[in-house]
Amino acid sequence: MIASMKERYPNASITLFTYPYIHAPSSGKDFTVDLKELNDVIKKVAEENDLELVDLSGSGITAKNVGNYTRSNEDIHYNRAGQELVGKAAVTGLKKLWK
Repeated sequence: MIASMKERYPNASITLFTYPYIHAPSSGKDFTVDLKELNDVIKKVAEENDLELVDLSGSGITAKNVGNYTRSNEDIHYNRAGQELVGKAAVTGLKKLWK
């Protein structure tokens, strides 16, 4: 997909984003390990394809505080506070790229 995008839009700047912390409350599963592996793959793909990268894994949402940033304990979607943290991390990362 990246190769076809680079071919079709040779002057475009492609930026990949890692995932912030997420969880699946009803399953009781903590995705920290899976997310680290997924984010490592995203970072590797960005590096191998000379793409820009914004790392959202440091957004401030963690396994310990994720309940404060979701709409409910049974929801994986961020509430306003969670959206603001992830949004700020995205903006900060993009600003670093655009210096």
